[in-house]
Amino acid sequence: MSVDILPEAAEVPPDAPSRGRRLVRAGTALFPDPSGRAITRGGLAIGTIAVVVATVISMLRTTGTGALQSIYEEDAIFVLTDALNHSSLKTVFRPLSGYFNVGPRLLGELAVAFPLSWAAAVLSISSAVIAALLAIQVYVASGAHLSNRYARFLVAAPMLFAPAVENRMSEIYNRPVCLHFFAMYALFWVLLWTPSSRLGKFTGLLTAGMTGLSTILIIGYAPLAIVRLALRRTRYSLALAGSVLFGTAAQVGLVTFHSTRNVGSRFDLVWALQSYAGWAMPDSLLGMRATSDLAYNSTNLPPVLGRNSGVIILAWLIVAAIVAVAVLGSRLGLLRPAWSLALVAGVHSVWLLVMMVMALGHNTQRYLMPVELLLFAALTLLLLPAEGVDRRKAWAAVAAFTVFLGVVAAFNFRWNDTYRSQSPAWTDTIRQASAVCNQQPRLQAVKVRNASAPLTSWAVIPCHELRGGTARCTPPSCIHVEAPASTGKRE
Repeated sequence: MSVDILPEAAEVPPDAPSRGRRLVRAGTALFPDPSGRAITRGGLAIGTIAVVVATVISMLRTTGTGALQSIYEEDAIFVLTDALNHSSLKTVFRPLSGYFNVGPRLLGELAVAFPLSWAAAVLSISSAVIAALLAIQVYVASGAHLSNRYARFLVAAPMLFAPAVENRMSEIYNRPVCLHFFAMYALFWVLLWTPSSRLGKFTGLLTAGMTGLSTILIIGYAPLAIVRLALRRTRYSLALAGSVLFGTAAQVGLVTFHSTRNVGSRFDLVWALQSYAGWAMPDSLLGMRATSDLAYNSTNLPPVLGRNSGVIILAWLIVAAIVAVAVLGSRLGLLRPAWSLALVAGVHSVWLLVMMVMALGHNTQRYLMPVELLLFAALTLLLLPAEGVDRRKAWAAVAAFTVFLGVVAAFNFRWNDTYRSQSPAWTDTIRQASAVCNQQPRLQAVKVRNASAPLTSWAVIPCHELRGGTARCTPPSCIHVEAPASTGKRE
């Protein structure tokens, strides 16, 4: 059976079968026709300012030592170390934790193009800029469904202050290896968007392609990409589906045939759904400070659910209240809920969490990023104001939800007891490593810590980057250099 690839604006022929017309209408509703306006100088200037502001907001989430002076965990041990010690081609496609991680690897190559003392700043700033650009992309892509600019802002802005994922159990902001969590949310909107410009199509395909080559989580969007291609058979849909499915095939193939990572998967659907209902949703909606006991003990749910029933019930009451307001507001003509899109976002929030925790075999705090953002988007889509009615009444619900999110985000924006906040300053570490290399002319490399033991947060720095030599880290050609002691005490 052949598949017809239609132009981007897929019109239904008058003599098309009724089933075909219904399918195309469904496709047009979920995947609208090309939208967007030409980029103007004013729009470009506003966009540039927005990226700068978003980057600064992201950088402010890393406390203590700060984003400009800290490199943490996989960013140091894999991204930076491999970029310093291997060729670029070998490094970029080198598996990380069992799957391809091309995007972060490229940022590692960028970092080593600058003086080594700048590495922490380059890695953090480049990561923050990309996260900001992804937030801008969500704002633009969501315009296909949301004509109201504030609603588009409300589905994009939480990427900068997600309340459950930057704390002592999860440090993902301003980190190359964690950018795929931001991309997994942006890709949801990209898959629903049909850009009208070549630039828009290029950025959409870039996000899809780089996400697929940077995380095995891309498999979570394979069904949505296939549905889009089935309902909207255009060249762009084919390209998007191809990007997602190619990334899925590459990652699954690597994990199946070459990965030695043992994660102890747990294919228990009841437990996974329980994890969403009793941990992921309350933690996402109320923030880590209000649900810390859930977060600390999420791997052993039965006892922790009982003693945290209050916050769990509160979270679900908030969701129920929003749904009730949406129903009532719709009947009164004050709200125009996007029921279908809200359902799709909510289903993907649940699906991604269930997929991730079953594959991992346990709950992990930082995996909540795309899950909570999709939850926030679903709730926002239920509170869209209707047009042509009393603005104060129509906007009351979304304003209240905005205040609620703002308060929760403010209480969870900065944590002073994270590992990065207590890490040694990168420039001090480089200064000490340089002194060691210069004192021992035959030394080829040093291994420096970026966080206290037993964390595997260290980097191998070839002495030739500091004064000359070749890169190996086996005694006696390489020695361990403890980084300068951090200030403050971790709680």
